[in-house]
Amino acid sequence: MELTKKQIIKFQQIFKKEYGYKMSREEAIESASNLIRYLEIVLPVAYRQRVRDEKRSDRKN
Repeated sequence: MELTKKQIIKFQQIFKKEYGYKMSREEAIESASNLIRYLEIVLPVAYRQRVRDEKRSDRKN
């Protein structure tokens, strides 16, 4: 996924606000890309688990 200049700047702003560290453009691109890849893995797993939990809950009722 290619990040836009606006997305990179927004990521830098959020990181600076939350952690007090001003990231370089390169650091922001790498960190945001890593975060996106992580979420692409974790979110589908979390969603499948939620669906399973809801099905189990429906069977009990």
